[in-house]
Amino acid sequence: MFVILSALMVSLLIIGTPQALASLPRENAYAIYLSPGFEKGVGWGGYHVTIAGFSKNHAPGKSEKEEAKNAWDEANGGKVYSFVNKKYNKDYWACYLGKPYGWGICFYSDTLDRMAKELIKKKFDDVRKGGNWHISLYCDTKEAAIKRFEKDLKNKPWKLFEVRWPSSDCRDKGKTCNEDYWTEIK
Repeated sequence: MFVILSALMVSLLIIGTPQALASLPRENAYAIYLSPGFEKGVGWGGYHVTIAGFSKNHAPGKSEKEEAKNAWDEANGGKVYSFVNKKYNKDYWACYLGKPYGWGICFYSDTLDRMAKELIKKKFDDVRKGGNWHISLYCDTKEAAIKRFEKDLKNKPWKLFEVRWPSSDCRDKGKTCNEDYWTEIK
C-alpha cells in the first residue's frame, strides 16, 4: 500500500504542475484554420487565421470535418476566401500582435464572423468570437508585415483546414512541421 501511495504522489509531483499539464501531448486535438495551406518553415505549419482553437471536443459526437464544412457552407456558400480585391488601410491593416508573433495583418470579416457563429451553434470549442481577425506573420516591422502579406499571401486562395496539434518545434520555430497534420475541408 505504501509503495502504491508513494508512486502516486511522485506521479502527481511530476505531472501535477500547470506547466507539466500544459506540456502533456494533445493527441487528437484539432483546430479549424482559414489558410492558403501548409507552408514549410512557418510556425504552426503555415500562415493562417484561427477560427476555432485546438480541442479534442469539437462538435461532440459528430464528424468535426463535416460540421465545419456545413458551417462554411452556411457562412460562405463553401467558396474559397479571397483577399485579392481588399485594399490596405481600408479592408486590412498591419497590427502588432505581441511576442512572439510580432507584426501581422488584421482585418474585419462578416464571413468569418458568420462562420464563428455557426461553429458555436455546432458546439465547437474555443471559437474566436470574430470582430478583429488576424494573421500572425512574425515580422519585426509594420512595413515587413504589409510586404509579406501583399507579396506572398494576399493573392492566394484561402481555404478551410482541420489542423492537428503540432510539435513544439513546429509551433515555435516552424521546424519539423508535418504536412499530413493539415487536412483541407472540402
